Amino acid sequence: MAADYKSHRERHFHYTMQRLRTRAELRALRLKPLDLPGAPSQVHELLDQARIHELELRMQYEELLITQGETERQRTRYADLFEFAPVGYVTLDVLGVVQELNTCATQLLATVRHHLVNRRFLQFVAPASRDAFLRLLIRALAAPDEPVLLDADLLRPDGTLVSVRFNALACADLDGTRRCRLSLTDLTGEHHAHSARPSGEARFQTYLNHSPDGMLLLQPDGILFGNSAITRLLGVADDAPLIGRSLADFAPPTQPDGRASDTAASDFLAEAFGAGHCRFEWLGGRADTGAPVRLEVTLVVLDPAQPALFLATCRALTAPTPDEFVA
Repeated sequence: MAADYKSHRERHFHYTMQRLRTRAELRALRLKPLDLPGAPSQVHELLDQARIHELELRMQYEELLITQGETERQRTRYADLFEFAPVGYVTLDVLGVVQELNTCATQLLATVRHHLVNRRFLQFVAPASRDAFLRLLIRALAAPDEPVLLDADLLRPDGTLVSVRFNALACADLDGTRRCRLSLTDLTGEHHAHSARPSGEARFQTYLNHSPDGMLLLQPDGILFGNSAITRLLGVADDAPLIGRSLADFAPPTQPDGRASDTAASDFLAEAFGAGHCRFEWLGGRADTGAPVRLEVTLVVLDPAQPALFLATCRALTAPTPDEFVA
């Protein structure tokens, strides 16, 4: 890669010099000819070439000033992007020694910059993650231009751990010196979200279990969960007989509108999926006695990902007998 870049720069340099020479020759044609009566033609030719060369040097100097200004602006912009990026950036040599790093990386490590540069980065990796980090570094250096990922923990001076995702990429400087560039993405928020999810699911499960209304979690291919209220309405001891079954399995063959129960159930799921929710009356039947049960069902889409997840809230429209509420 370094050789290709060098060749490209050489071609660009020759093209630029030729372009400046052509511009200088065109500008020289607009200058007043030198008045040297009696001078040999060779002298006139040498003076013309000298004027062209002078113009060429001036134009090269102007071009250099423009290029320097643009280079400085690009360097400043790159420095700002590198220094103030929202992810950590660290450059290591082939021995894993820190060459440079940005502000976010120093914040992740909770250490001032001059305590990090020229030190092995491995000492800032948690002991349990060091073997994996070494393998990451070896793999990255062995396969240039192919990023290597690793989720691991950093070790701060106070002993606390910070979960990060390493993205390692080998590269080479213009002089051919090999480096490994690391990006460090803080995973703390992601881990907090994952740890909070079980407690949220537990609260939702508690809500379902204690709701006075019948509750069903279902997907198009069957029921996933039913609370105690729905098991009482449908005349089953618990939700085991419901799992994997359709609502149409606990209903007469047809609904009052004349549709087959399985067709009506599919239609209501499709309507809810399209609108996000729907409400309908459903004629069910008790599994223990076969008695009909009229229900008002509110169907809500909890997760539209395939297969979609629905929550059905079921309320009895006919007064059940007292023994239907016996657990």
